[in-house]
Amino acid sequence: MPLAFVLSSALLLVPPSAPALVPPPLTPTIVEPALLENASAAEQAAIEKLAHGAFWPSRALSLLRLERFDCPESAARVTESLEDKAWQVRAFAYAIAARRGMEISPSLIANEQSTLVARTILRARFSFPQERVAAAIERLSNSESLDDQLLALELRCAVRASRPPAPLAENAQQKRAALAADRKETDALDALLGRIIMRMSRAEAGAYSPRLAAVTAGADVKRDYRWREWMRKHSANPGYEGAFIVPSTPEEGRRSPLNAIARLDAPEFVQMEAYLGAFASKSIDLAILIDCTASMSGELASGQGGADDLLGFLSGCSASLRTAIAGYRDTRDRWELHAFDFTSDASLARRNLWALTAEGGGDEPESLYRAMRATLTEASWRQDALGGATNANNAAPERVMVIIGDAPPHVGEGTKCEELAKSAAERGMRIYTIQAHAAEDAKDVKWFPEIARAGGGRSVRLGDEDSLTAEIAQLTLGDRFHDELAEFFSVYRSLCR
Repeated sequence: MPLAFVLSSALLLVPPSAPALVPPPLTPTIVEPALLENASAAEQAAIEKLAHGAFWPSRALSLLRLERFDCPESAARVTESLEDKAWQVRAFAYAIAARRGMEISPSLIANEQSTLVARTILRARFSFPQERVAAAIERLSNSESLDDQLLALELRCAVRASRPPAPLAENAQQKRAALAADRKETDALDALLGRIIMRMSRAEAGAYSPRLAAVTAGADVKRDYRWREWMRKHSANPGYEGAFIVPSTPEEGRRSPLNAIARLDAPEFVQMEAYLGAFASKSIDLAILIDCTASMSGELASGQGGADDLLGFLSGCSASLRTAIAGYRDTRDRWELHAFDFTSDASLARRNLWALTAEGGGDEPESLYRAMRATLTEASWRQDALGGATNANNAAPERVMVIIGDAPPHVGEGTKCEELAKSAAERGMRIYTIQAHAAEDAKDVKWFPEIARAGGGRSVRLGDEDSLTAEIAQLTLGDRFHDELAEFFSVYRSLCR
């Protein structure tokens, strides 16, 4: 997500003739709210197309645009989205309503059946029926699923943080009762947090880490063992937080800078809608090759945690997305290559990525050449129209490979990797490389820039604070609207995980 995101895709490619956009300023300016009725016909049409899109990411993007406006018509559209069939869209709608300082009918809130949306409602500082929240927390806390227990922890934290301060106790008995109630609640939170951290696997830690960091004083460290170390040091005071998405009053929220999609000038927003519309008609083959040696453990966990963000968005916006995953190590490791062929099932692709583990290595070079050769020659890439196998529109599919690593290929195989990339580009594919652990003053990972250039793509440096998911998405979406879609993924990660 790192669209992080937050973002990391690799396939919505821009034709070479597409004009470049001037990046927005690093410090967003506050745009005064506008009236929807004053928007151009083209902008209103673009909002309408997104709002009636078949896939939920389209409808969520329309809501982000509606934050730009402050009028009854736009408020009515946000309110309509509170009953959208997709829970993700409803979560976005409550977030936008809160940022706009809108009042929502208690009866409408009471009709919400998704516990995930109830989490957003609480974090948006709206009131949710207490008895239903309490029942959900009880049910989820007693579940054997760590997913359920983590959701229970998030709900408990939001409820506790939103509760107004208790009045001062009038006597010692009342004071003891208040302290006992607070201790009981803290014990319940401690028990939940302890069970989650001590039981979660390495792969689960990649997905849970940002959520745990949002409700505790812990950092998003990604790794299960580092969370266990943190728990041992901070068990007496984990620092529970409500993870609120708006300030304490609606007025403060409305004065906040608008989101990046709402800040776009109208012509650029219209271009963005058309851009995503063109993407929806594409068939895409996305192959992700990732170094799975021990030095890449953090990046692998980050990629696994963000895979559902990326694949969920791309599968929701593309007519036909297929994903292949290949993990590579070294010749002397327990396995040298662990590859999964293309699948159109986003859940299966996510499971395939989570099946990879990071270990081994030792010396610097890794088996990148074998991974590239196997993926390019053995995976079931869709052929272009001239090759006979086409998509439904008889248009050539987009075919992209993203290589993620922090070490070069074996000595003598760099040129071979470059030749493979050049041959792939000549067949209409595009290859990108992402250099992990690359500080600004660090040297490039040897052969990564050359492989990317030969493959018609480019090489990206991934710093410690960057989102792997966001970088893949940036490449997938061809660098256009990166900042805007990155913010979409960031909001998605906070609302919909």
